[in-house]
Amino acid sequence: MKDQYVPYNVAKRLKDLGFEEPCIFAYDEVPMACTMSESPFEPLNYNSPSGGGYVSAPLWQQVTAWLRDKKQINIYVGFRINVKKWDGHYYDMNLTGKEYAKVINMDHFMKRKVFDTYEDALENTIIDWVNNTK
Repeated sequence: MKDQYVPYNVAKRLKDLGFEEPCIFAYDEVPMACTMSESPFEPLNYNSPSGGGYVSAPLWQQVTAWLRDKKQINIYVGFRINVKKWDGHYYDMNLTGKEYAKVINMDHFMKRKVFDTYEDALENTIIDWVNNTK
């Protein structure tokens, strides 16, 4: 179950980038220590100013929804049939078709890392966005 949640360093960076969605789990001030809301049906916003020093620990799916809905960033994970592996990339949903074609071209496609699992490709793509966002 642990692999369903973003790691502390990514959660902290997402908080810095404006992630303020309610989550069931949170990291304590000591990375890797977790706390849980009293009810999974009433998640808490640990990233709010009253979050008490906690950093929300979102699910990877929560992050993809937040990126899509709040940041207009789409995460795409695809399966490469020829090598039987997964890859992923992200793009700004505000791009026109021509702008997208300039950013995502065949050279870019061929240089993408490939992964054995969908989850690894998703995680790597989100971390790539986090690391390349100011």
